[in-house]
Amino acid sequence: MPAPAALESHPPRCAPIWGMGFLLVLLSLIGLILYANPHGMFPWKFAKISPTISTFVPTAARTDKIALYNNLDFSPEVLILGSSRALTIPSARILENTGYRTFNMSVNGGGPLDFLTFGRFTLSKDEPPTVLIVELVYPSLKVPENPMPVSMLPYLETDKGLETADKIFHDVVSLQSISDTVYQFTYGLLSKRPPNMTYIADGTGIRVELTEKQYRSELERITKNVNQASKCAALDALAMGQLESLIELAAQKQVAVLFYRSPLNADYLDMAESDHPDFIRCEALFNTYMSDLLASHPNVFFRDLTYYETVGALRWDGYYDVHHLKPLAAQLVVDALTPDIQKAMEWAIDGNR
Repeated sequence: MPAPAALESHPPRCAPIWGMGFLLVLLSLIGLILYANPHGMFPWKFAKISPTISTFVPTAARTDKIALYNNLDFSPEVLILGSSRALTIPSARILENTGYRTFNMSVNGGGPLDFLTFGRFTLSKDEPPTVLIVELVYPSLKVPENPMPVSMLPYLETDKGLETADKIFHDVVSLQSISDTVYQFTYGLLSKRPPNMTYIADGTGIRVELTEKQYRSELERITKNVNQASKCAALDALAMGQLESLIELAAQKQVAVLFYRSPLNADYLDMAESDHPDFIRCEALFNTYMSDLLASHPNVFFRDLTYYETVGALRWDGYYDVHHLKPLAAQLVVDALTPDIQKAMEWAIDGNR
């Protein structure tokens, strides 16, 4: 009796089908993330981002400011670089006081890396700014670095460029980006809240007014962070290097750099740990550093408005919280800086003090 024929074996077909399905889903999600661009890593805006979200996303805020700068119909003589404390500094007030066209390029969480990167970007233009106004947020100089948008890669050092490229890769394939994409599309439909901050064409930020209860809450919340950031045993070496690179680049272009510290709210100073030894040490280190910069770089100017009572005494009338300025206070800061802006411009034009 003949032996039964052996049954032919067939490899399971579910594995390649499952793999193709997974790849299709993954590519679709990556495509959606690239289209939505939820964190503003890329210069395009195919999808409408709620402005309420955009102003809170560090990279998106930087992308917005770069786009505004590229769309200017004039070449600013003065450029403002700073953190959220400088967002409301009115470019129009500088124009009114000095006649110099100004753009406010301050961003949330702005620090030395932003100043150097935006400085390289703007000073590479055919008609670069003549004066850079740079707001220094903490005496320690240390500010957490936020991811830069892909358009700024040419202006970053190699190591920072690689860090940014790595963040871009992880941003595109991360579950967080998928979640934020869904949130972005639904938030505008579900929430009727106005944006916390909007920017006008000259870069000036317009912020929503807070109630006095919200003001007190923000005052208490931010006081802890400012107290901590105002204490140090040494200034941040990386930040110092970035500031000095900006100064040297500006000097090569005959550009003046005016550093300033923004006034602190008297309500905060009532609660500040200004008698703490680390606080006192940090202030002394900062003041020595700024004195050294002034002595060694003729294109550097500095105005310390930290304890400027004309603004600080406004309290609720001048501040949203510890150090974020309402329009009246921001105008007074410009008025206080106007003589320094004039001196810096004279140096840049004449080549000496």
